[in-house]
Amino acid sequence: MKFKINNQCYFTELDDKAVVLNTSSGIYYELDPKACYIWKMIEKNNQLEEIIDSYEKNFNVNEKNSITAVKKFIEQAKDEGFIE
Repeated sequence: MKFKINNQCYFTELDDKAVVLNTSSGIYYELDPKACYIWKMIEKNNQLEEIIDSYEKNFNVNEKNSITAVKKFIEQAKDEGFIE
C-alpha cells in the first residue's frame, strides 16, 4: 500500500525535528526524528511494508514495535488530512 501526501501540506525540517502544515485546515504538527523518518519515506513513495522494514532497521526496534509505530503515525496523518 502506498500513500500520497496531500498537496495542501508543507514539510520543513528544523534541527532534529520537523513541522508539517496543512494549509487548508491550518493544522500543523511537530515531528520527532522517528515521525520525520516515516514522513520522508512516504515522500519517496515507499510501500507500507518498505517503510516498516526500513524503520525497524534504522531505529533498531523489533518488528511488532515498528509495525505499531508506523501504522499509528499513518493513521494520525490520515485523520488530520496530511496524507491520503
